Amino acid sequence: MQRTIDPSRPEGRLIRSSLFALVTVCLGALSACGGGGSSTGSAPRPEPTGGGGSGGSTPPAAATTIDVLALVTESAATIYPNPLGRVTHLVNVTNDILAANATNTRINLKHVTTVSYPDGPSAPTALDDLTFANHAAFGGVAALRNAQAADVVVLFRPYANDG
Repeated sequence: MQRTIDPSRPEGRLIRSSLFALVTVCLGALSACGGGGSSTGSAPRPEPTGGGGSGGSTPPAAATTIDVLALVTESAATIYPNPLGRVTHLVNVTNDILAANATNTRINLKHVTTVSYPDGPSAPTALDDLTFANHAAFGGVAALRNAQAADVVVLFRPYANDG
């Protein structure tokens, strides 16, 4: 059974914000995300250990998959001439981290596209612009998200050290 995150619920908004922050930081600090190389898949997930006092084992929890629509700004696409490769690498690194921490969660990259969004707005403003389609670059994002059946939309842009 696959569970998805409802972005209208508080935990869905937290995950969206966390993914946005992770991606923003990763684009600004290459070494924190493994540089320019590529990851080759996810590490095996540790099996849950036994639970309760009855000596039985706890059945594994259903895996949570977060389907992601990735938007790459034109300036980020200039920094990383292969935006699909870069986004795929960051997703692979994230999945490795999730697996290593036995979260039973994985990121599934559904689609990557380039958008014309400026570098100037702060991260909180960019998040609001994306969430509420306050900028022309995000006018068709809701329809694309629905068409791709994505749980979240992530904006990849150069890191601006703006909080």
